[in-house]
Amino acid sequence: MARTLGPLVVTSLLLGWGTPGWLLLGALMPAAACAMGPAARRAAGRAERTVTEPALAG
Repeated sequence: MARTLGPLVVTSLLLGWGTPGWLLLGALMPAAACAMGPAARRAAGRAERTVTEPALAG
């Protein structure tokens, strides 16, 4: 979904809003980069909880 709508949203934001659109894009990029660390840690924590131990034969 993001790959499809992302370019459309960014293009319309930059063309429609001009300089404020560029400033908003400039603020969103570092914010998204800072959010990646916590999001990755949260996803890794969920992946660890969903892995089950293999059953022992016997």
